[in-house]
Amino acid sequence: MNAGLVGRVHGEFEDIDTAQFPQTRQERGENLRSTLQITDKVENISGTSIIVGNAAEQTQSEVESVQIDEDGNIIEKEPSTQIETLSTVFAGVPGQFILVESSKCTFAFDLIGKATGTMIEPIQFNLNALAADFQEDAEFWMGGFYDHNGMTSNGVAYGDDVFSDTELGDSLWDSSKNQLGMDFEYNTEQIRLRITEGGYVEAHGSDDFETLSLVRLVNDLLLNYESEPTEE
Repeated sequence: MNAGLVGRVHGEFEDIDTAQFPQTRQERGENLRSTLQITDKVENISGTSIIVGNAAEQTQSEVESVQIDEDGNIIEKEPSTQIETLSTVFAGVPGQFILVESSKCTFAFDLIGKATGTMIEPIQFNLNALAADFQEDAEFWMGGFYDHNGMTSNGVAYGDDVFSDTELGDSLWDSSKNQLGMDFEYNTEQIRLRITEGGYVEAHGSDDFETLSLVRLVNDLLLNYESEPTEE
């Protein structure tokens, strides 16, 4: 896994008790199952623990059904019920954050949250701060912006160095950013990163840059750019 949605853990836990799984719930007369499995546990030199596992959940949906009879008439039948199983790899640092494969896999946040007595929700990144800190040390090949005070209020720019563009560069730099694509060196490795304000991270490095490398990148660097929670 070299991409995923980052969820911030609100609460503390050191491990996930998978003995309570599988779990069953009933919906529309059907028994639907969900489960969590731990596949790996790693301790970094720093002492930070990383867990990796799989999550799966059955969901139920109605499927519209239409048939054509021998005379060519279109006949609508009663919707049928279909059971689908969603699954995802998850990884993270216990009590800190959990990564899942996409925004469609946030059911894993709920399962882990219930199993550990915590709440997990997608993190928000401050991309303006990230861009400012890496302004001199990264090449930005993509930038998404919004709330721009001008004829163009939002958009996405792609190129070799989008902030240096003579027409869009200044507007992009001065606006709120919701996406960044950047190439930079981190821990002697060249990283190609795509990150969104809403918590999605995709990173590529060497051939062995996969799940554990992504978790370490999030933990050691990207969490420093978590947006401060807004007061209501």
